[in-house]
Amino acid sequence: MEKSRTQKSLINVAFSLGSQGVELILKVVGRTIFIRYLAIEYLGVNGLFGEILTVLSLAELGVGSALGYALYKPLREDNKPRIAALMELYRKSYFAIGVSVAVVGAVLIPFLKFIVKDPGEIGKQLVPIYLFYLFNTSITYFYSYKGSLLNADQKNYIVQTIKECSNIARTALQIVVLVIWRNFYAYLLIESICIFANNIVVSRFVDKKYRYIKTLKGKEKLDKQSIKQIVNNVKALFITKVSTILVNSTDNTIISAICGIVITGYYSNYVMFTTLIFTVLSQLFSSLYPSIGNLNAEGDRAHSRLVFDGLMLSSFWLFSIAAIGLFVLVNDVIWIWLGEARFVLPAAIVVIVSVNIYMRGVHSDVWLFKDSFGLFVYGQYMTFFTAVLNIVLSFVFGKALYRFGANWSLFGILLATAVSRILTNTWYDPWMLFKHGFKQSVLRFYAEYLGYAVLLVATGFVTYIVAGLVPVTGWPTLFAKFVITLVLPNIIYLALFFKSRRFQYIKERLLSVFRKKAG
Repeated sequence: MEKSRTQKSLINVAFSLGSQGVELILKVVGRTIFIRYLAIEYLGVNGLFGEILTVLSLAELGVGSALGYALYKPLREDNKPRIAALMELYRKSYFAIGVSVAVVGAVLIPFLKFIVKDPGEIGKQLVPIYLFYLFNTSITYFYSYKGSLLNADQKNYIVQTIKECSNIARTALQIVVLVIWRNFYAYLLIESICIFANNIVVSRFVDKKYRYIKTLKGKEKLDKQSIKQIVNNVKALFITKVSTILVNSTDNTIISAICGIVITGYYSNYVMFTTLIFTVLSQLFSSLYPSIGNLNAEGDRAHSRLVFDGLMLSSFWLFSIAAIGLFVLVNDVIWIWLGEARFVLPAAIVVIVSVNIYMRGVHSDVWLFKDSFGLFVYGQYMTFFTAVLNIVLSFVFGKALYRFGANWSLFGILLATAVSRILTNTWYDPWMLFKHGFKQSVLRFYAEYLGYAVLLVATGFVTYIVAGLVPVTGWPTLFAKFVITLVLPNIIYLALFFKSRRFQYIKERLLSVFRKKAG
């Protein structure tokens, strides 16, 4: 029996949650061994080079989103020749991107010494280490495009399963080489091998499941109008995606240049937790992308708005609890986990880190619907302005506050990210979605968004006070504090929203899936 959109979405969500739970355990175990067996400078370089290569990838130049959007209709209509033609365009595009990333990455090598401040004992190893990261990023593009077909076909859980098997093998082998040899190059080599193996397995799976892609290759050519539309979407997405990466993935580079690689290493532990939390929650929404794209393709704006309202409440609920939990718990976690006060950053930094993860995630519903409506050409320059503003303010705030110490400089850099978002995308993206997507006034959304922000602050304050009554002396007391931090906001939100139309809609959608399964 063909699964409904909701069932497919829930399968993808379940696998996303499971895979990210595994990812969390692997990250923590691997990071613990990493810190104990290698110098702190390696930790800073690990975060810095990963960020540089993320910027270089330019978020696939927008090709992934544009072609993914183009696949929804032919998949829905089972138009196999069209799918094969789009996948051939995908292949050629990603090959060009992989080569471009490799070339541009190589050009940056002479400038590494200006990016990494106070490299310590690893100064002479920067280039070979960087080359490993460059290879790992470039090689991905030559095979990973096939996984996009599984995602568009609402089978992303297959990609996640293969990925987590690869991650388990990678982390286990990396732990072994660090404990036995303490060799960072062996650590990086294992990562390269596992990334390559993961891509090969996904590629072979797609070749087997969608055999018609090879047999129909070249049978149909995309018409000029279709190619023109895809190219226009890619152009628009190029600016948007590059700008988004410049906002979200430049902090480590600026921190390294202003504060030094050691502070970057300390901050990278916080980045690990925020990245994992954000990835888990954002994948809940990205798992819905194919279903939302399919829904919006039907053209029922009233139904789309109903779903949007439910996702608006969901995004607030999940990301506000994430922000509260991060603020209340992260310093206790790092102190107990690593056992040294030098790894714990001041409370002011934790506050701004929590604000940033909330601001970055709470509009997940907006961005999900924006892309699924195909509104790629709108808002591209505003996102670029956000990126420029973020970089400028980061240097201004970071340099100005450096006189008070490296930690205050770090606070200024992170504050710049929040300010740049508030001044631009926080208000513009919803306005653009409602004007061009729903074709309705955005004022009610703004009012609700501000109300949610006030509720977040109030709930966070109450949770901080109550959880603070538990003195953390070890893992058992930390767990008790975690339970309070998780349960209390949920009780508050349930009391406030249980009778609301949005909560009832979400509940009914979930119950309908379970009824079908039970039947």
